[in-house]
Amino acid sequence: ADGAGEVQGAVTGIINPPPDLRLIVDKTARFVAKNGKAFESKILQKNDKDLKFGFLRPNNPYHKYYLAKVDELAIQIHKEQQGEKVSETKANDKTDKKIAEQPKPEAPKNVPEP
Repeated sequence: ADGAGEVQGAVTGIINPPPDLRLIVDKTARFVAKNGKAFESKILQKNDKDLKFGFLRPNNPYHKYYLAKVDELAIQIHKEQQGEKVSETKANDKTDKKIAEQPKPEAPKNVPEP
């Protein structure tokens, strides 16, 4: 009961890339989170031999960091989009209430019908 098993279970195996590469990984992760996995495939096809995009491959030491970043950003983008929808709904509610609160124009009186 030394607790080593518990600590070992908490290790995620994510290796943070160095700062210069992290910028590329984070930016790519944001685009993939926003545009989907098909975008990732296009990057791999266009940059097949480019080592700076090696993190897109499962055997790369920074791949887990990249995947975690994509997931994190996808959730963040989803929440931002939900927030926008909520804001739009609130704005629409206020507009609807203002329209409902306005007095309806009265029909003109004593106007002869043609």
